[in-house]
Amino acid sequence: MLGKRWHALLRARALPHALSCRPPMQYGGFPGQQPGFASFVVRAYAARAKMFGLSDACLFVDLRAAFHHLLRQLALPMENKQFPEALARALQADGHDIVDLQSQCYNDDRFGPIYFPPHLGKIVTDLHRFTWYTLNGSNHASKTNRGTRPGSPYADLGFNTFMGQIMLEIQEMLLEDADLEAAAHVAGLPPTVIGWVDDIAIPMCALTAATLSTMMQRICNKVIEITWKAGFKANLDKGKTECVANYRGAGAPRARYETFVQNGGQLSLQLSPGVGGPNVSLQVVGLYTHLGTCFGQDLNMKGEVRRRIGQAQTSFRLLQKSIFRNKRISCRTRFQLLESLACTKLFYNIGVWGQLTPGLARKLEHIMVGWFRQIACDGFWNEDTTKDEMFLRLWEIPTLQVRLAVAQLRFCLAAYHHAKDTVWEFIKLEADTSSTSWFNLLREALRWYQTILPSKVPAEIDMDRITPSQLEEWFQGAQKPTKANLRILLRIHLLQERLIAEVKDGYMKAFEIFRHHGLTHPSEHGTQQGGSFQCELCSASFSRAQQLQAHRWSKHQAVSLERRYVYGPTCRACGVH
Repeated sequence: MLGKRWHALLRARALPHALSCRPPMQYGGFPGQQPGFASFVVRAYAARAKMFGLSDACLFVDLRAAFHHLLRQLALPMENKQFPEALARALQADGHDIVDLQSQCYNDDRFGPIYFPPHLGKIVTDLHRFTWYTLNGSNHASKTNRGTRPGSPYADLGFNTFMGQIMLEIQEMLLEDADLEAAAHVAGLPPTVIGWVDDIAIPMCALTAATLSTMMQRICNKVIEITWKAGFKANLDKGKTECVANYRGAGAPRARYETFVQNGGQLSLQLSPGVGGPNVSLQVVGLYTHLGTCFGQDLNMKGEVRRRIGQAQTSFRLLQKSIFRNKRISCRTRFQLLESLACTKLFYNIGVWGQLTPGLARKLEHIMVGWFRQIACDGFWNEDTTKDEMFLRLWEIPTLQVRLAVAQLRFCLAAYHHAKDTVWEFIKLEADTSSTSWFNLLREALRWYQTILPSKVPAEIDMDRITPSQLEEWFQGAQKPTKANLRILLRIHLLQERLIAEVKDGYMKAFEIFRHHGLTHPSEHGTQQGGSFQCELCSASFSRAQQLQAHRWSKHQAVSLERRYVYGPTCRACGVH
C-alpha cells in the first residue's frame, strides 16, 4: 500500500510534463476525459462525411498485449539503452529487426521518453529497474525486461506518453495522404487519430467508393508498420483490428460487391519485408465495438441498443434472486441498486447516441419499466395494474427521454470544459449535418432545461435557434449551467411528475366515489358520438372533452361535478393550504 501511494505521488508530479506533449485527441488516462469523447468524434466524422456524400470508413486498431510489450528503452528514461539478452532473444523470435530497434533507442527524433526534470527521471528509471513476478505454487521470481509495471499508478501514464508519440507519427502519415486530404478538405474535416490507452481509431473519407478500399489498405499498411517499428504488433484477429466502411456515390454498389461478396470482407495487406507475417488481411465489417460502444454502418443504432439490452439483462438475471426480488430489502433500496447495477449498463454512454427509431426507444423503455415493475410487484399479473406513465411518475423514475436529455447536457458540459479544442469543434461540425443530428437532440434537451429552470437561462437566448457559438457564450457567462444545476433540474422534474400523478390519481378516485354513489351519468361530460363530444344543452360538438367542458362553462355556466365539492385552496378537513 505504501509503495502504491508513492507511485501515485510520482504520477501526480509527472502528469504536467505528460500533458505538455499529449496529442489533441488522446483521451484515455488524462484528467477529465471520458470514452464518450472518442465515441462522439467517430460518429461526428461519419455524419459530416455522409452530409457531403463522401465514402467513409473508420479503422479500429488493437495492439496485441501492448502493456506487456512496451519497450522501456524506447519509452522511458532508462540509463542503459541496451536491450538485455533475454529481451533481444524474444524480439528476434517475434520477427523484429534488433539492430533497427536498438538504433531507435539512441535516436530521440522519432521515439523517446518525454522530458522530465533530472530527479523525476531518476525515479522513473529506478521504478522500472527491478521488476519481477511469481507464479502460484512456486517460490521462484522471474525478472521482466519489458512492459509497464503492473499494478502501479504510474503504469498507464508511462504507456500513454509513448502511445502519444505513435499517434503523432500516424497523424503525420495521414497529412501526407493526398486522397484523404482532398476528401477531408471538401468536408472541412481535420486529420483525425483518436487514442484511448492502447485502442486507436482512425476515421477517413474518400471522394469515390473505389478510392476508399485502396485508402483503407494503404493506411492500415502504414499503421501496422509504424506500430511494428515501435516494438508493438497489431492484433488482426476477429473483433480486434477491423474497419467499418460506408460506400457512397458512383460505384458504391460495385465496391460493396467486390469487398463483401467477392473478397468476403477481407482486404489483403502488402506489408514491407520483415513486418508482420505473410498472407495478412484486414477484416471489413458492418459493426464494431469500440470502448464499449457499437458503431454500425450509416450510424445505425440497432446493434448498440441490442448489445446494451443483452448486457443489462444478463446483469439483472444474475442478481434477480439475491437482490432485486429480495423482500428483506426495501423497494426504494432495490430501485437504487437496479439503477447502479443494471441501468448503468443499459444506458452506458447514451449521451453521444444519435436519434433512436420509435421501435428502439419503445424496446429500451419496455425493458427498463419491466425491471422496476418486477421489483414493485406491479404488472400484468395484478388486476389493478398501473399504466407505465403513472407508474414512473408515482415512483419518481426518469423516463428514457429524460435520461437521454440529462446525459446529453452532461456530455455537452464535459466536452466544453475538458475537450474544447477537439470534441467541441466536432460538435460545431456535426451541428448542421441533418435534421436528426446530435445537436438538434441537444436543442430539445436545452428547451426542456429552460422550461424547468427559466431563471438559469439568459433571456436573450432563443433555444429553438441556438447555435454552438451562442451556447459557448452562455457557458462563459454568469448564468452558465453546472452539474449541480442538472441535478436540481432532474429533481424538480421528477417532483413535478409525481405531483401530476398524485393529482390525477386523486381525481380518478374522487370520480370513482361519485360513480359508486350514483352522482354521475353518461352525459356529465357530454356523449361521445362518432369521435366527437356532443353538448347535452345545445347542438354544439367538440373533438375533445376539455373543449366541451370549457363550452359548458362559458355558454351555459355549468360547472363540472368535482367543482361542486371544491370551496377554496384550504382543505376543510385538515386545514392544509
